Amino acid sequence: MTATQPDSTAITVAQQIAERIRIEVLDPLKVDFVGKDEVIDLLGVSLVAGENLFILGPPGTAKSAIVRGLAARLDGRYFNYLLT
Repeated sequence: MTATQPDSTAITVAQQIAERIRIEVLDPLKVDFVGKDEVIDLLGVSLVAGENLFILGPPGTAKSAIVRGLAARLDGRYFNYLLT
């Protein structure tokens, strides 16, 4: 059984999409939320992977604001749970 290699055109298109997301969405978020690069990068990974991201942290650390900013840049929706 052999694994099929992805088409080089598909790889190029995926790289272009990832670069566009970084430039148009993630980098501006990093400017708005200084010091939150790791969380923003993880949001980018979850966005590209089509998976959820659970962000846990103390109150007042811009978790919800970052997600709202991401949703606004993508014209998307978001939801959050308050775990008490």
